[in-house]
Amino acid sequence: MGRPTIAQLEAFVWTARYRSVRKAAEELNLAQPTISLRLRDLRHSLKATLFERAGQSMVLTQAGRDLLPLVEAALERVDDIISLGGEPEIRGTIRLGLAEGMATVCLPRLIEVLHDELPRLQPEWVISPSDGLEGELAARRLDAALVVNPVGQSGLRFMPISVQRTLWAVAPSWGLSGPVTPEDLSQKPILTNGPSSAMHRQIMGWFATAGLAPARLDICSSVTVIAQLVAAGTAISVFPVKLIESYVRAKTMQILSSTPAVESGSVFFAFSVGHETAATNEILRIVRRVLKDIRYFE
Repeated sequence: MGRPTIAQLEAFVWTARYRSVRKAAEELNLAQPTISLRLRDLRHSLKATLFERAGQSMVLTQAGRDLLPLVEAALERVDDIISLGGEPEIRGTIRLGLAEGMATVCLPRLIEVLHDELPRLQPEWVISPSDGLEGELAARRLDAALVVNPVGQSGLRFMPISVQRTLWAVAPSWGLSGPVTPEDLSQKPILTNGPSSAMHRQIMGWFATAGLAPARLDICSSVTVIAQLVAAGTAISVFPVKLIESYVRAKTMQILSSTPAVESGSVFFAFSVGHETAATNEILRIVRRVLKDIRYFE
């Protein structure tokens, strides 16, 4: 076999992101056997097994995990080459949504890079829990959004980005240590976003593994405020690891391992079906690069 082709690499990346040959085929507007053939040819070309089956999912092997960031970087360079063709300048106003937990960490760098690379584009940022952003997208009040564990409203397209680790956290003054179980925390005061939010679903799903529900569950619309309250010892909650790094360094919050693990947050770039534009494509490219640069998912 010769060198891997761009088509093979694209098939590999989308299968890895969706963990599904069928969904990769839908993404690339190809027949499922075509994707399977390209993956087979890539495997033969590299002389390495890249995927293994786990139920209905295609899971990366260690070789596949090692290859993925290299392929993603290579395809980004291909996009850069294509962009040299003199595309029309992207300009105007665009309304972008960002899940609050991610915004705290990512927005400073996103604003900087968007200003540098798309200087004639004027973003208007809306920060909210992901369920609210889905509603705004469906109502066409947002052009695109970065969301976590979306409900999957009809009429929206969700482009997978990656997965963020989510863990329990508590003030050190509570004297708790992991691994904690649903039985350990069921009587503790817990803070979360509203019932349709990803955070609420993660918490309730974790307790449900033991057939339990928390005895005291207080609702707060702001993840940032929840983090401040947890650091103050008011309650406990679950957070993306990157959001609470500064609290952990300052020793005002500690991470608790748990059994079972809290469901991770799947991050998607979302927009209305039929409303993919040059601007949304460029923003998606920049979002992926910024998240990689700041090592958000590590």
